[in-house]
Amino acid sequence: MSLKDILRLVALLAAFYFLAPYLLSGINRLFINPIVEVSYPTAVDGHVTASSMNRQYFLYTLDGDTKTSYDSNVFVPATASSHTGNLSQEEVNRLILGTQLRVGDYITKAANSTSLTVQRGTVTTHWICPPAEATK
Repeated sequence: MSLKDILRLVALLAAFYFLAPYLLSGINRLFINPIVEVSYPTAVDGHVTASSMNRQYFLYTLDGDTKTSYDSNVFVPATASSHTGNLSQEEVNRLILGTQLRVGDYITKAANSTSLTVQRGTVTTHWICPPAEATK
């Protein structure tokens, strides 16, 4: 192998090393379902039919639609919304709606609203999007 061939091989490997993550993420987007971030402008209405968690990141599906996942991790209990600034990140993670949703819960949220309602059997809870998140 000549020096010229070795340099070509090194250039090819370097190009692959830098381009592979971009190519693979594009391929993953073809197979991964879209995620809807439930926030201020989003309207949601339906029964939770499945949920998943990865590294304290919670997603769920509504009404059996497995093609779309929903992320409601910006919502906190209405009673705790003004106090989250004094909490550690771990404590906030335990408060978010994603950790509390269960299969069978019925959630509703109107578009352009900071409040979301969860009904589990006869118990209804109210959740809000903190002002900092609502303006994003």
